[in-house]
Amino acid sequence: MGLSAIKWFRWKAAFAYHVMNTVSHGNRVEIDMMLGGRNPFPEIEAIDGAPYNPEEAAPFLIRLSIDLDAEDGNIQTKQLAPMPGEMPLTAAVDQMRPYRIGYYAGIDPSKPLEMTGPVGPGFNHLCRVDLATGEFKAWYAGDGNSLQEPVHIASKQEGHEGYLLLMIDRHSAGHSSAVIFEAATPERGPVCEIRLPYKLRQGIHGTWVPAA
Repeated sequence: MGLSAIKWFRWKAAFAYHVMNTVSHGNRVEIDMMLGGRNPFPEIEAIDGAPYNPEEAAPFLIRLSIDLDAEDGNIQTKQLAPMPGEMPLTAAVDQMRPYRIGYYAGIDPSKPLEMTGPVGPGFNHLCRVDLATGEFKAWYAGDGNSLQEPVHIASKQEGHEGYLLLMIDRHSAGHSSAVIFEAATPERGPVCEIRLPYKLRQGIHGTWVPAA
């Protein structure tokens, strides 16, 4: 093994965001990731000189299926969720294994957007997708609010999907809160909110550590 064992496949130009999960099925690899058609940063000039286009840059949850035995990879794609977004995740136990449930922070441009960082608008939805059925659930954070990156908290209860923890920035109110959701039903809203006396800056990335 060594560098000579690396296989390179050429595909159309795209902008790769963060990966939700990667699973191998024999010599076929499936990469579930947020994928956009163009660079998302408006201050970085496109190599072809094209003007910034936020619709083309919007990342969607896409499955890239790659055949390692095919000379060109026989790369196939499938969109897994209807809403663009970022910061995808699964329960830690599902990483690099066949899985069913994923989560991410979504952006619905038809709703009011708050500018929060270098890419521009902040997330306004918390999303859950069932990859087996295609069921999609989402919770809207409300006008004047934006969400930060969610993390998953495993449950000690058998059969329980766990919890999602993230920060919500309430721009009009001038403060942030930590909010906790039932992972299986984020559309019902948070089951707990811990209010901070000030607003945090937009922050990434994070993870949940069950014990110190």
